[in-house]
Amino acid sequence: MEPKKFLELAQALAFESPQPAKLRTATSRAYYAAYNVGVEVLEKMGIQINRGPGGHGQVQRFLGNSKNEELQQISSDLGTLHSSRITADYRLSDKRSESPNNVKAFVQHAKKIIETLERCSAGPNRHAIIKALKDHDQLEKGGTRKE
Repeated sequence: MEPKKFLELAQALAFESPQPAKLRTATSRAYYAAYNVGVEVLEKMGIQINRGPGGHGQVQRFLGNSKNEELQQISSDLGTLHSSRITADYRLSDKRSESPNNVKAFVQHAKKIIETLERCSAGPNRHAIIKALKDHDQLEKGGTRKE
Protein backbone atom coordinates (compact mmCIF):
# COMPACT_ATOMS: atom_id res chain seq x y z
CA MET A 1 0.00 0.00 0.00
CA GLU A 2 1.11 3.54 -0.72
CA PRO A 3 1.65 5.37 2.63
CA LYS A 4 0.20 8.59 1.25
CA LYS A 5 -3.20 6.84 1.09
CA PHE A 6 -3.22 7.24 4.88
CA LEU A 7 -2.83 11.00 4.36
CA GLU A 8 -5.77 11.02 1.95
CA LEU A 9 -7.88 9.21 4.55
CA ALA A 10 -6.73 11.62 7.27
CA GLN A 11 -7.70 14.60 5.11
CA ALA A 12 -11.13 13.15 4.40
CA LEU A 13 -11.78 12.38 8.08
CA ALA A 14 -10.51 15.77 9.27
CA PHE A 15 -12.83 17.66 6.97
CA GLU A 16 -15.95 15.50 7.44
CA SER A 17 -18.43 16.01 10.24
CA PRO A 18 -16.42 16.63 13.43
CA GLN A 19 -17.04 13.37 15.25
CA PRO A 20 -14.47 12.53 17.96
CA ALA A 21 -13.60 9.08 16.57
CA LYS A 22 -13.07 10.46 13.05
CA LEU A 23 -10.91 13.32 14.30
CA ARG A 24 -8.78 11.04 16.46
CA THR A 25 -8.41 8.58 13.59
CA ALA A 26 -7.41 11.41 11.26
CA THR A 27 -4.53 12.33 13.58
CA SER A 28 -3.41 8.72 13.80
CA ARG A 29 -3.53 8.16 10.04
CA ALA A 30 -1.73 11.46 9.38
CA TYR A 31 1.12 10.36 11.63
CA TYR A 32 1.35 6.93 10.03
CA ALA A 33 1.41 8.47 6.55
CA ALA A 34 4.40 10.63 7.51
CA TYR A 35 6.14 7.86 9.44
CA ASN A 36 5.77 5.30 6.64
CA VAL A 37 7.00 7.75 3.99
CA GLY A 38 10.00 8.31 6.29
CA VAL A 39 10.61 4.56 6.41
CA GLU A 40 10.37 4.32 2.61
CA VAL A 41 12.74 7.25 2.07
CA LEU A 42 15.32 5.88 4.48
CA GLU A 43 15.13 2.37 3.04
CA LYS A 44 15.58 3.73 -0.49
CA MET A 45 18.76 5.34 0.85
CA GLY A 46 20.02 2.00 2.13
CA ILE A 47 18.95 2.21 5.77
CA GLN A 48 17.00 -0.71 7.22
CA ILE A 49 14.31 0.30 9.70
CA ASN A 50 12.97 -1.96 12.45
CA ARG A 51 9.32 -2.86 11.75
CA GLY A 52 8.48 -3.07 15.45
CA PRO A 53 7.75 -0.28 17.93
CA GLY A 54 11.42 0.73 17.95
CA GLY A 55 11.17 1.84 14.34
CA HIS A 56 9.43 5.08 15.32
CA GLY A 57 12.39 6.38 17.30
CA GLN A 58 14.80 4.93 14.77
CA VAL A 59 13.30 6.98 11.92
CA GLN A 60 13.55 10.11 14.04
CA ARG A 61 17.16 9.37 15.04
CA PHE A 62 18.27 8.78 11.46
CA LEU A 63 16.59 11.94 10.20
CA GLY A 64 18.07 13.85 13.13
CA ASN A 65 21.55 12.59 12.23
CA SER A 66 21.24 13.26 8.49
CA LYS A 67 23.35 16.43 8.70
CA ASN A 68 20.59 18.12 6.70
CA GLU A 69 18.82 21.00 8.45
CA GLU A 70 15.45 20.33 6.85
CA LEU A 71 15.52 16.64 7.75
CA GLN A 72 16.70 17.43 11.26
CA GLN A 73 13.65 19.68 11.64
CA ILE A 74 11.47 16.92 10.19
CA SER A 75 12.84 14.58 12.85
CA SER A 76 11.56 16.94 15.52
CA ASP A 77 8.28 17.51 13.69
CA LEU A 78 7.72 13.77 13.36
CA GLY A 79 8.29 13.40 17.10
CA THR A 80 5.69 16.08 17.80
CA LEU A 81 3.20 14.43 15.46
CA HIS A 82 3.90 11.05 17.09
CA SER A 83 3.03 12.57 20.48
CA SER A 84 -0.22 13.87 19.00
CA ARG A 85 -0.98 10.39 17.69
CA ILE A 86 -0.35 8.86 21.11
CA THR A 87 -2.72 11.41 22.66
CA ALA A 88 -5.39 10.76 20.02
CA ASP A 89 -5.17 6.98 20.37
CA TYR A 90 -4.64 6.53 24.11
CA ARG A 91 -5.55 9.68 26.04
CA LEU A 92 -9.28 9.64 25.46
CA SER A 93 -9.98 12.20 28.19
CA ASP A 94 -7.74 14.75 26.41
CA LYS A 95 -10.18 16.66 24.22
CA ARG A 96 -7.50 18.50 22.21
CA SER A 97 -7.53 15.51 19.88
CA GLU A 98 -11.18 16.24 19.12
CA SER A 99 -10.69 19.84 18.04
CA PRO A 100 -11.28 20.15 14.28
CA ASN A 101 -8.77 22.99 14.06
CA ASN A 102 -6.08 20.99 15.88
CA VAL A 103 -6.67 17.92 13.74
CA LYS A 104 -6.58 19.90 10.49
CA ALA A 105 -3.25 21.35 11.65
CA PHE A 106 -1.92 17.84 12.40
CA VAL A 107 -2.93 16.68 8.92
CA GLN A 108 -1.29 19.71 7.29
CA HIS A 109 1.81 19.07 9.40
CA ALA A 110 1.98 15.49 8.10
CA LYS A 111 1.61 16.73 4.53
CA LYS A 112 4.52 19.15 5.05
CA ILE A 113 6.66 16.38 6.54
CA ILE A 114 5.99 14.12 3.55
CA GLU A 115 6.72 16.88 1.03
CA THR A 116 10.00 17.71 2.75
CA LEU A 117 11.06 14.06 2.98
CA GLU A 118 10.41 13.54 -0.71
CA ARG A 119 12.10 16.78 -1.77
CA CYS A 120 15.23 16.21 0.33
CA SER A 121 15.60 12.57 -0.67
CA ALA A 122 15.56 13.46 -4.36
CA GLY A 123 17.44 16.76 -4.15
CA PRO A 124 21.01 17.77 -4.84
CA ASN A 125 22.11 16.90 -1.28
CA ARG A 126 20.96 13.27 -1.60
CA HIS A 127 24.49 11.81 -1.67
CA ALA A 128 25.63 13.81 1.36
CA ILE A 129 22.49 12.73 3.23
CA ILE A 130 23.10 9.08 2.35
CA LYS A 131 26.69 9.32 3.58
CA ALA A 132 25.56 10.86 6.89
CA LEU A 133 22.86 8.21 7.29
CA LYS A 134 25.29 5.36 6.63
CA ASP A 135 27.82 6.87 9.03
CA HIS A 136 25.11 7.04 11.70
CA ASP A 137 24.03 3.49 10.89
CA GLN A 138 27.57 2.26 11.52
CA LEU A 139 27.68 4.13 14.83
CA GLU A 140 24.36 2.61 15.92
CA LYS A 141 25.73 -0.83 15.10
CA GLY A 142 28.79 -0.13 17.23
CA GLY A 143 31.32 0.31 14.46
CA THR A 144 33.05 3.07 12.60
CA ARG A 145 32.59 3.93 8.97
CA LYS A 146 35.46 3.10 6.67
CA GLU A 147 36.03 5.23 3.60
